[in-house]
Amino acid sequence: MAKILISGGSGMIGRAVSELLLKGGHEVRWLSRGEGNSHGIRKFRWDPENNTIDARAFDGVNHLIHLAGAGIADHRWTAAYKKKIIQSRIKSAELLFNTLVRNGVKIDSLVGASAVGFYGAGSGGHVYTESDPPGTDFLATVCVEWENSYQSFSEAGIRVAVIRTGIVLSQHGGAYKKLKPLFSKGLGAVVGNGNQAFPWIHIHDLAALYCEALFSENYRGAYNATAAEQV
Repeated sequence: MAKILISGGSGMIGRAVSELLLKGGHEVRWLSRGEGNSHGIRKFRWDPENNTIDARAFDGVNHLIHLAGAGIADHRWTAAYKKKIIQSRIKSAELLFNTLVRNGVKIDSLVGASAVGFYGAGSGGHVYTESDPPGTDFLATVCVEWENSYQSFSEAGIRVAVIRTGIVLSQHGGAYKKLKPLFSKGLGAVVGNGNQAFPWIHIHDLAALYCEALFSENYRGAYNATAAEQV
């Protein structure tokens, strides 16, 4: 049995990954704004904005999953919120790494979130692989800085896998939950110009990928988490 600490565990992806890990007999812990227990998962308090964390969360931990960060689609992109999107990812990763070092905690792996926004908007029909360079728009900049925040873990000898996630489809949240009511009532329409790529992945497949990357020595570096076909 492994002990896994997850930041952002209460989100849609975190819950799906946690459920799969628990079914596998592992112990799951969340870093959260509050303490307590949630369906067999112990929550430890942290506040990346104020650089505070309960170091007890790391006791005996073997693996770390980093999902925390301000929601991309939660608010209008003002200058202040764009800064928050970036800083919430970088500062939280720095806090995790510094806590590991300060407390002498040795973990086997880190699986860190990123997104296919790394490649920029507007593919023009191009199918991206992990070897393609980053784009130049805001989301690409976010993803580049996001992934750079994991370098300190790699330099410390920790195996790091980065998951560049597409649009996650789940009945419990995300794009599908927002679009389904409109389309079910006959109010759906073409999104955008109707020709742009829609890189998607089902929540169950994404959760399985996180668990595979967590434990398999073969996973190092960045991976695109999307369905194989272009839609």
